[in-house]
Amino acid sequence: MEKIQTLKSVGLVVLLLLMLIGIWAMRLFNRLVKFRTLSEEGWSGILAVLKRRRDLIPNLVALASGYMTHESETLEKITLARALGQAARSVDEMADAETSMTAALAGFRLVLENYPALKADANVMQIQEELSDLEERIEKVRRYYNATVRDYNMEMARFPANLIARPMGFRSAKFFDTDEQSQEVPEIDLSLSKHATPKKGGDTR
Repeated sequence: MEKIQTLKSVGLVVLLLLMLIGIWAMRLFNRLVKFRTLSEEGWSGILAVLKRRRDLIPNLVALASGYMTHESETLEKITLARALGQAARSVDEMADAETSMTAALAGFRLVLENYPALKADANVMQIQEELSDLEERIEKVRRYYNATVRDYNMEMARFPANLIARPMGFRSAKFFDTDEQSQEVPEIDLSLSKHATPKKGGDTR
């Protein structure tokens, strides 16, 4: 009888431990879901702003092509950078496309100084202003996204969460880092541009 009572006590202790472990695992799961959701929302914000910037490129190229008859390479780099962004499927690919676009637009602005009539065009000025605003927004959403990724990855790396996060289906997220320190426009394979060059006055979306 005493042995049976002991077994019951042990069973209750084990059951209590299993319940505590289950509650802990559920709370950990919900916490990881929260951090992952925040990072996904941050990434959606980045994609939305980058898409808006890409949407402005065809009009900018169409306006500039009438003036920059000897600057086809500059315009092709912008067009190709846009195509790279459209084709990007991962964070790394999008970061590379963003680096190319930033550098290509910087090169365009330098060349634009040689075309005062184009620079003074009302439509070009409007696009340039919106592009500048978008670049500020890109930096803000990039910082927010990277902060959420940092918090999410740190939560996954903590013990004992790191022992069960992956079996639960969680994977670390990647930071959205671009090479904005480069002062030169990176070399872009223009042989690909024939697949991305928009029709005159049209959009390539």
